[in-house]
Amino acid sequence: MSRLFCVRSVVILLFFALSGCRSWFQSSDQVLVREPGQRVYGDPVAVQKEAVNHWEYALLSQAAYLKAEEIAAAQGNTGKDAVDSRIATTAGKTESCPEPAAALLEAKWTYWKDFPDSHLRDEFKKVNLRVEVWERKTPPAVVVTFGGTVFESLNDWKSNLRWFLPIRDDEYTQLVKEFVPAFTTEYRRHVFIGNSKTPPIYSTGHSLGGGLAQQFAYALPVKPDGLIVDRVIVFDPSPVTGYYSVEEGVRTRGAKRLVIDRVFERGEVLASVRSILAFFYRPSEESPAVRAVRYNFEGIVNPITAHSMSRLACGLFETAKGQLGHRVESDDTTAGK
Repeated sequence: MSRLFCVRSVVILLFFALSGCRSWFQSSDQVLVREPGQRVYGDPVAVQKEAVNHWEYALLSQAAYLKAEEIAAAQGNTGKDAVDSRIATTAGKTESCPEPAAALLEAKWTYWKDFPDSHLRDEFKKVNLRVEVWERKTPPAVVVTFGGTVFESLNDWKSNLRWFLPIRDDEYTQLVKEFVPAFTTEYRRHVFIGNSKTPPIYSTGHSLGGGLAQQFAYALPVKPDGLIVDRVIVFDPSPVTGYYSVEEGVRTRGAKRLVIDRVFERGEVLASVRSILAFFYRPSEESPAVRAVRYNFEGIVNPITAHSMSRLACGLFETAKGQLGHRVESDDTTAGK
């Protein structure tokens, strides 16, 4: 028996011991949370407690799979109803689940149809970067949502595998170089001009989009007095966050007091990667404070099925029914700590 085999066996046994029995017996009405700085999950809590904070951002992440220019074209040509229908058709829905845009409209979210502009869209097409901005007036909030991996897209896979590529000119690169300065300008022009209190900024996304949403938070405060992301809520996120692709002073400002919720379905394809990383590298306790939130809507299914954004969004929406409102602002025990 080789020494390497023994080391690997010990590591695996330690990993499963740290996971704890609670992670093996999670029911669909429970959610497990790994709090900032912890390697293992706490005791299970009622699923509604977290779902009411996450369902809107899940629908925003689901809608982001529709290319931004298609939304803008549909909205300009045939009105908002056509946009709702197109997003629902593209993102998918089940009999008991809402059309994403229809549910978002009911929750008073509106889409920035004039941003990004045509020049930026053309630049983003080259690397398949898909990004949208949605806004809510009451309570005020702006959410930047990023599209996730399209399986057939070589550009998406280049972004996913950027750790292993010597030359990096991908979605993460374009986000820092082009999107961040454009968003900063547009935010100041677009949102509540003349008001003393500007709306908080959130970022969200699924899979690759989740990695991009985290990088956006690190990259946004280019200047010391610049804009900041208040909270990141991502779903089945890529472990690639582009953190070290952002200049050190900027990412330090972006991470300060930032709270990140990494939300996922049990057994999804990237969950084991994140768990192994959490075993070797203790999750950040503050600046940023990183929470892992695990749902179990699907039970035991294959890892690809469990990675579905539409299924996770459906489960969160159905769970949150009857408790709808604006959750992140009202039930937040970690923000600012």
